[in-house]
Amino acid sequence: MPSRGLTSLARTARRTSGITSPPASPGGPPMADDADIAADRAAQAAADALARHLRRPRPVGRPTCRVCGDAIPAERRAALPWARTCIDCAKAEERERRCRSG
Repeated sequence: MPSRGLTSLARTARRTSGITSPPASPGGPPMADDADIAADRAAQAAADALARHLRRPRPVGRPTCRVCGDAIPAERRAALPWARTCIDCAKAEERERRCRSG
């Protein structure tokens, strides 16, 4: 019969090696323990949250340019939901930034 110290050492080795519980039947896969079940539930919850996020409608941004007031084309708003200016005003702002920065 193994000593108490060896039994404790065997349990520790089993925990650190990834073996979580004895097989359900000799030669079978290990039974799931509470940690496995919790990990599976957390993974499923994350997958469900991602699926819900991907199903949400995307914002389409401002319908009009904040500079000139013209309509921002739907294609631009779909491609860049955060766009606040029309293409012409965006180009003009970019030219201004380049001139100021040297």
